[in-house]
Amino acid sequence: MTRFPIYFIWEKATRLPAAATVFMVCLFVVSCVALNAVHQTASRLTWSFARDEALFFSRKLASVSPSVGVPVHALVLNGFCVLLLGVVYVASTTAFNAFIGTTVIVAQISFAVPAALLLYRRRDPSYLPPNRPFRVPAVIGYISNVVCIIWAVILLVFFCFPTSFPVKAGNMTMRAV
Repeated sequence: MTRFPIYFIWEKATRLPAAATVFMVCLFVVSCVALNAVHQTASRLTWSFARDEALFFSRKLASVSPSVGVPVHALVLNGFCVLLLGVVYVASTTAFNAFIGTTVIVAQISFAVPAALLLYRRRDPSYLPPNRPFRVPAVIGYISNVVCIIWAVILLVFFCFPTSFPVKAGNMTMRAV
């Protein structure tokens, strides 16, 4: 038995531990490449927010290193935030799950509220940007808004469930509060 469910699934599907190991190595390599891209994107977003003076210490975070041409301070800040989340995960998986679950809930609310407001106003053109880069037919717009709201409600319900059973004070989620 393994602690990685995906390895177990691949091993059962292929009936070859070597094939499952090769798949795990491929997954690891792809994850490292993706992690690099995500870290670069996050630092560029931090740099953009700092450039617009939307963060604390904006002057420092908005600076680009002349020697390497990247926002080094923004990279370091993002790396530090990832390190903090890693420390939280090592210290308490319940606390880490609370951070991640709350992030998903808040993101879904931020998507669902504008969609609900557009539906409330019956997608009136006066509430939609006139110079938007693309326009969808009204029916597709309504369907997209309804699907967004339904999906958000589903995630809001399921991400408020406890992450493990039996439910005790130590693993109970407080996201719904």
